[in-house]
Amino acid sequence: MKGTFSVDVDKILLQLKNGDNRAMATLYDATCKQLMSICYGYFHDRQLSEDALSESYIKIYKEIDKFGGKNGFNWIYTITKNLCINLLKKKKHDVLTDFLDEKNATLLIDDSSSPALEDESGIIECCRKVLKETEFQIVIMHAVGGIKFKEIAKVLNKLETSVRWTYNNALNKIRKNYKREED
Repeated sequence: MKGTFSVDVDKILLQLKNGDNRAMATLYDATCKQLMSICYGYFHDRQLSEDALSESYIKIYKEIDKFGGKNGFNWIYTITKNLCINLLKKKKHDVLTDFLDEKNATLLIDDSSSPALEDESGIIECCRKVLKETEFQIVIMHAVGGIKFKEIAKVLNKLETSVRWTYNNALNKIRKNYKREED
């Protein structure tokens, strides 16, 4: 999508597909913030999100021959989203099968000790508590990742007006709840 990035993601992916491995660094620079916000929307944890982001770029590189030449951001978004979903399923499976060591199972389930995004104000934590999953993802993608509503709508298969409404509604929920926590 040309409008979002200072470079053309389709063009970069085609360069990579044609064997120009230097294009991978350009792709990363152009898209890492947006993809990180997508990963964070699934994991709510900085370290897990960074791991998923790294794995996403590895998968993009390995599957570059499957890129059709158009809708590059949607293509890499889909890879990232599917990878995040699969990692979440694997994490859930790992927790369920690790019944021999209760202490380790408890640590895997309780990620309160894991690193999170810098959140001195507590707003991200407030978002986690107050918002539904889709609302949280839209807020993180737009406010943190800088992804435009039009693109969020495409990748979530929703109308742009619906995404805007959800975002504004989510902000109102955050404001109301955040004020209550301050009082």
